Amino acid sequence: MDKHKQAIITIAQACSSRVRRLRLPSWRQLKRLAIGGVALSSGFLCVQYFLPTHVTLSYATTTSCVDRLVLLPGVLSQTATSTYELSTRGGLSLGAAPLVSTQLCATPIAPPAPGTTQTGLAPFGWPLLISPVTIKTDQPPSVQAAREHAIAITQPLELPLSSADVLHSYHVRIGEHTAPCTAGEQLSCDLAPLKLSQGKHYGYTVERQFAAADEPLAASEGSLDILSAVNPKAASIDDDSTVYDKPRTITIKTDKTLSSADAALTYRDGEDAHEHPVTTSVKDQSIVITTETDLARERDFELTVAEATATNGSTLNQPYQLAFRTSGAPHVTGSTLTPTRVSAATVAIYFDQPVDAKSAAQLIRVNDRPVPVKVNKASVIATLPSLARCQTFTLSVNKGLIGSKNDLKSTATWSQTARTTCGEARVVGRSVRGRPIIAHYFGTPGGRTTLFTGGIHGEEHSGAQTMDAWVDYVESHAHEIPAGKQIVVLPRTNPDGLAANSRFNAHDVNIDRNFPARDWQQKITTSGGTYEKGGGSAAGSEPETRAIMAAVSSAPTVLSISYHAQGSFIGSNNYGSADRYASRYASAVGYRNFSYTAEDVLGYDITGEYEMWLAERGIPAILIELPTRRGNYLDYHRDIMWRLATS
Repeated sequence: MDKHKQAIITIAQACSSRVRRLRLPSWRQLKRLAIGGVALSSGFLCVQYFLPTHVTLSYATTTSCVDRLVLLPGVLSQTATSTYELSTRGGLSLGAAPLVSTQLCATPIAPPAPGTTQTGLAPFGWPLLISPVTIKTDQPPSVQAAREHAIAITQPLELPLSSADVLHSYHVRIGEHTAPCTAGEQLSCDLAPLKLSQGKHYGYTVERQFAAADEPLAASEGSLDILSAVNPKAASIDDDSTVYDKPRTITIKTDKTLSSADAALTYRDGEDAHEHPVTTSVKDQSIVITTETDLARERDFELTVAEATATNGSTLNQPYQLAFRTSGAPHVTGSTLTPTRVSAATVAIYFDQPVDAKSAAQLIRVNDRPVPVKVNKASVIATLPSLARCQTFTLSVNKGLIGSKNDLKSTATWSQTARTTCGEARVVGRSVRGRPIIAHYFGTPGGRTTLFTGGIHGEEHSGAQTMDAWVDYVESHAHEIPAGKQIVVLPRTNPDGLAANSRFNAHDVNIDRNFPARDWQQKITTSGGTYEKGGGSAAGSEPETRAIMAAVSSAPTVLSISYHAQGSFIGSNNYGSADRYASRYASAVGYRNFSYTAEDVLGYDITGEYEMWLAERGIPAILIELPTRRGNYLDYHRDIMWRLATS
């Protein structure tokens, strides 16, 4: 039994019960009642089933109603499928059976389309007694564009609606991401799901949807600007720096006025991490991190600002991190003191941090004696005492030195041993073009001297380069020269020729053939040919020649060693022990020994030669022909050079 039949039976039973309790009227009364009932029923049926009902859809409510008396709504059925479902509200009921309702309502069950929709109600669905219903649907509410100013990424996107809408769900789409909107008098859309970046411009689409299964439809398009992020600009401590003082406050300046921030400070002690308690506050555009206790020393710290929010709602793009290390007590990082050749009156000592001037004056010493100092923050200028030539001394900074920013005391002594300049450089003459010719003297002044020369032929640079390196080596080892011995070095005896890469000097004279030996000649023959005036205008006519002669005369020379190029052989002037020296040298470096056959090998007579002039003065001399014209060959020759000069 369907619901309509059940309703009729229920009404009939109720009426029968009441009739039995009434006194039956007369026939005339029944006739009048019948005629009145028929007329009344006809009029009601006309209104009920033939006059149309108009319902206007409201987007502000889920169900739209109109005032309308509906008789026996329980027996009525909707006559056709529709976008809307009809229902009744209000009125009177008899028990569980509704007798009359006062409102006719329409509820959309599919996306409502603008226009009119025809449907109706009929008792038991009979098509002859249809009560027509017309539902008018207006355009859905329009979504207005976003306000023309940037918004914070933490704030919702608010879009005004032309009218309230609870029938649809709304979301905003940017690219592949969507975010839900809360609909009411306006849309309020959460931006977080859209994964936007601060400081960017975006185009968006607002989509509306009637049900989850329906295809969303574009309701509006627009664009919005996201406020730029909070950007830290500077901090009171530099990133990846060492902190020497005892800060109780760390300040981070940003580009926006702030409303809140949150930070944490941690440090490592070996493998363990510890948190240092801090409080975080904001002041104008700055984050202020404060601690009530000193930071642990010689520890690696990391400050993390996890959150900072500006008064306009913008935030950090990502947590801000600042790494730094706290220092220990002051220590020396370097000095201007060199191991050898110390000649300056002062030495600069550099520290990793500013030091206390009073403790520096007490603890900086030379040979364990205090010296005058001048402190300038992290550097100290120490004045050396009067020191002898080639004197070894020790500069020290004793433990207990105080850091001026943290009051920490050093726990170790720093020291550096050095030696004053051993050699003496003398200008023994000048070239044709005025270049100085320098002789370097080491060892005991006036002692038995070994004289070394190089660069007498200007295109033979290897001799000069090897002698330059020899001067540095002897300076570093001069304190090892035995007493009574002297080493003299003239690295560049023909400076003009070396500068011009010429065998001759600026007068076109071969200096090595200009010495006043008995066989001197103005006209000379060399490997390059014959030169009419290659031996000079007179024996010893050239300033370079005279400079070498002066050096020889300045010391009791017992052996001369000169360096030429190229050939990898040894020659000698055959005087005294010269041949024995030449043999030792050749064996040590693996060169050929041409001591007695040099002229035969070269194929021409050698006149006015330096080595021959030495022989006539009773000085043994050997000549070394290096393998190439350029290069430093000291490493191959140093040991034999040192043995010959010091034995």
